[in-house]
Amino acid sequence: MAYSMKLTALIFVSINVILATNADQILPVLMWSSTGKLDTLLPSSVGQSLSTDNFLKNYVGSVLSSVSPLNVVAFEISDLSLEDLSQFGDSYSEDGKGGVFANLKSSLDVANSAALVQISDASGKFQDIVMDDITGHVTGHVVRVNVSASDMDSLESTGSNVVIVKLPKIIRSGEEAIKESLSAADQLIGTVMSAVSTVPVPYLCILLPASTPKSDISDAFSPILRPRRQLMAASSNVTFYDDTCGLLMYSTNISWVLDSPTTATIDITTEDFDTSQTSCNDTDATLVASFTGDVSGLSDFTMKMYFTNSSTEWTMETIDITYTYQSGDYDTTDATNVLAAEIDVPAGMSYHCTEMVLTNGSSESTDYYAHLEFADFQLELGVSDEVFSDADECIGFFTEAIWMGLLASALLLLILTYGMYMMMSITTMDRFDDAKGPAIAITMSD
Repeated sequence: MAYSMKLTALIFVSINVILATNADQILPVLMWSSTGKLDTLLPSSVGQSLSTDNFLKNYVGSVLSSVSPLNVVAFEISDLSLEDLSQFGDSYSEDGKGGVFANLKSSLDVANSAALVQISDASGKFQDIVMDDITGHVTGHVVRVNVSASDMDSLESTGSNVVIVKLPKIIRSGEEAIKESLSAADQLIGTVMSAVSTVPVPYLCILLPASTPKSDISDAFSPILRPRRQLMAASSNVTFYDDTCGLLMYSTNISWVLDSPTTATIDITTEDFDTSQTSCNDTDATLVASFTGDVSGLSDFTMKMYFTNSSTEWTMETIDITYTYQSGDYDTTDATNVLAAEIDVPAGMSYHCTEMVLTNGSSESTDYYAHLEFADFQLELGVSDEVFSDADECIGFFTEAIWMGLLASALLLLILTYGMYMMMSITTMDRFDDAKGPAIAITMSD
């Protein structure tokens, strides 16, 4: 069975987990066995990482409790990532030989079952916890292998054993150094597997990393693929974050636009906003952002975003803006406009809009009407740190591109229909000359 192809698919799926998770260390754990037990276990879902307890109970524990005797071989490696397996293991080639993991690939090909799972580890002691659990459940010899497999001669041929293989440390001073380190580890895996295969006892092998590389795959791919965004305050954007209420807002540009009685557009992105008046309770929250300085005649500006929260969704219906504007003949103090937002987002998601214009819903000032324009706007209620969740986009289903495609298709369909109608209306002569019969006579009168 081509378990290398199964490994390839699991690697591709599991990249989503690493890209989306930043809190705990995510460890890729590869398992293979001469029994078919691993194929009967419930596979981990896309985007799901297992806890250490879950892994020990539902994966390792399930095999140990159902197969006896059993040799458990634990390959301890200093650090490993899915990027190592995919980049240096020729994982995406069906006819590949495994790259630097040639012996590992051969072991997977001859195994009767295999599994690749993601473990979320916050303790930093994943290897020790797993080995303590295994040695506590398996009776028999415990064999430790550091350089060669010569110590495996002491394995019991009729009982269970635990083989702990310390693989060479991975040197990450460059790509060539990584390849050489992984190749040395693969050579030792091949040597141990050759010895294990000669023992007439089923085996379970586990590749156990102690950690992931410091330069994880999430750092390499984050500018393109990462669905969450860590925000950093800078002069070119605005970030409001209140950890008490779990409110996070980001925008690359905020402009105040006066519509009446005159027109004016003022960029307020770089102003020093005060958000200390932000408040919240179990069901409601108000984000208050204000500044007092004068910007092209605009001063004493306050923006209030009103939120409601429930177990299934959070909403922001309106934004109140209060301001003072003085320019030439135009002078107003504490004018207030209520802007319609109508943002409705499922719980656990953020709201994102590339260009958002919040227009007037009502105004307490009869003379002055203004609105706000945001660029690359993102907002979320209920965040635990300064990181957005997956975004609910403001773009509707019928975008300009879709309308253009539909209109073009309708025009082509109309042309086709007209052409078919014209072709079907063509008539041919129903009478023809017959050389063997009398000629057709057509009488003509003056």
